[in-house]
Amino acid sequence: MTAKQPLLIIVTGRPAAGKSTIAQWLAGELQLPWVSKDSVREVLFEQLGWQDRPWAQKLGLASLELMFYFAQAQFQIGGSLILDNAFDPIPSTPRFQSPPTTI
Repeated sequence: MTAKQPLLIIVTGRPAAGKSTIAQWLAGELQLPWVSKDSVREVLFEQLGWQDRPWAQKLGLASLELMFYFAQAQFQIGGSLILDNAFDPIPSTPRFQSPPTTI
């Protein structure tokens, strides 16, 4: 019996392009967990509050780190997932190109 390879689907694009709509639909169709940076950031704002633009940017970076953490946790157990974000290629590309256990 061969193990099924985990699947990482990345939904990215410009702001307000419909990424979350597509990712949510895909998650339902494929029965996969879906993690959106906007959703993670909303939870952080609700728990930690709003201060100013630099604070919002810091929470945005923390949200991105949490997305990669969730992806790594899923891959460690052989699970798949969908990530939704307007990924900045500079910090994100090296992480996507690394082996799945180090995303």
